[in-house]
Amino acid sequence: MDADPDQSFVKLLTEHQGVICSFVISLLPGVPGADDVIQEVNTLLWTKRGQFELGTNFRAWALTIARFQVMAHLRSLKQRRWVTLDQDVA
Repeated sequence: MDADPDQSFVKLLTEHQGVICSFVISLLPGVPGADDVIQEVNTLLWTKRGQFELGTNFRAWALTIARFQVMAHLRSLKQRRWVTLDQDVA
């Protein structure tokens, strides 16, 4: 890894961006706002970068955060009366 932790984090985030986007989109098929959720995930990952320990599984950590953001987005849509798939169906 690079000497600068932020630089190492940016490298990991960049390398995993496709996986993060695909994961979010797969959890939100046809649901409006998937791009917004991806942006929120990226922002949250950057905010929480100090909690990530370099050398551990970045993919698992990032996708866990993404899953929680997707769930929050679905709750928000449900409150606004958008029809979404049940979690068991998804």
